[in-house]
Amino acid sequence: MIISRCRPWHQRRRPAERARLLISELHDALKQEGLGRAEITGSEMARRGASGSLMDVSASADVLIRDDLPRGLSLISQILRRHDAADTAELRYASPPRASVPIP
Repeated sequence: MIISRCRPWHQRRRPAERARLLISELHDALKQEGLGRAEITGSEMARRGASGSLMDVSASADVLIRDDLPRGLSLISQILRRHDAADTAELRYASPPRASVPIP
């Protein structure tokens, strides 16, 4: 799965660092529960407004959930909320057709 998150720039300090902390916590939680792992894919995009100022940032991560998808999704949801993930956060299957997965 891929997690994408965006937040207006003024609400985020050091987006890459913040993404690393979120994914690190998610990885540790999944590993502790025996549900899988998470790692940053290295993908980060920024969008600039008409004035050229940075408006939002999107970072992606690979997440592997083994055996218990509902429990894994619940854990992901808790951690995204704890890190104040944007309303635009989404999960998608990494394999085609890359369908979105609702975040509980």
